This record gives sequence, C-alpha cells and structure tokens, in this order.
Amino acid sequence: MSPTTTAKQASPIIGLAQIELLERLCNAVAVSGDEREVRAIVLKELEGAADQIQVDALGNVLAVRRASQPGSLRVMLAAHMDEVGMMLMEEEEPGVF
Repeated sequence: MSPTTTAKQASPIIGLAQIELLERLCNAVAVSGDEREVRAIVLKELEGAADQIQVDALGNVLAVRRASQPGSLRVMLAAHMDEVGMMLMEEEEPGVF
C-alpha cells in the first residue's frame, strides 16, 4: 500500500436480523427487578457465541468467550437489561393521571 492510499474502515452491517432483535428488545417488558423477558432474549442470542453462560442469583447474565490466541486483549462489556417503569397509583378521572 502506498503512503497516499488509506485503508477503508469497515462499517458494521445492520440488517433485518439486527432490526428485528432491537424490536424484540424494545418491546420486552423489563422494569427494574423483573427483567425476565429481556434476559430470555439475551440468553438465546448468546447461544453458540459464548464458551460459558450463567445467570447469577441477582439475575445478571455472565458470558465468557475465550480467545483463540494466547495473550489476546481482554474486553468486558457491561450493560443494563432493565428499563424505567411507572405505576399508576390512583386515577381521579378516566384518562387523566
């Protein structure tokens, strides 16, 4: 490659499968303390992609994928599975909160 040539950086491909996964995640009920629906989706998506998958006592999903090369970079990805939820305590008039 000559000094004037620059390498193109590959962009991630977002296809129908990724859009459908995002739709399933967005539509899943996952208020804090009850993330079962999202956890089930995450566990299904991790099948075949991780060497070890476990759910701890608090419901956290822990997945490990071992590198094929010794001395490889170690990376941790942390994310939330819950969403903000609201509870209607009392309705004074129909449709008015």
